[in-house]
Amino acid sequence: MPSPLARCTAVRAGWTVNLSLATLAVFMAFMTPIQILLPLQLEHIDPHGKNDALSLVTGLGALVVVLANPLAGAWSDRTTSRFGRRRPWILGGALAGTAGLSVTATQHTWPESPSAGASRRQA
Repeated sequence: MPSPLARCTAVRAGWTVNLSLATLAVFMAFMTPIQILLPLQLEHIDPHGKNDALSLVTGLGALVVVLANPLAGAWSDRTTSRFGRRRPWILGGALAGTAGLSVTATQHTWPESPSAGASRRQA
């Protein structure tokens, strides 16, 4: 039986560089709003409860990712499409990510946190 490595072909340096740049671009597109703009937006919406709001938003986001990534991976492994197994999921993920960022960008309200309400009543 031939080794699985015998079927592997080496990739060129340009391919590796392009993959690295594409990964950097995706992470910058998704992580910049989360790490820089989201805290600023939450501070603008609720200055007193910004820490609670950021904790809740990032915690719920992490929970969704923990559940969604394995499910999407399993479903994509079973996908049969004329476009391939991964392309429909890549497109769907890009559209869902764009929709999520668009909703985040247009958000102007947040339920008042209990700590903010208590501090306002004391003042």
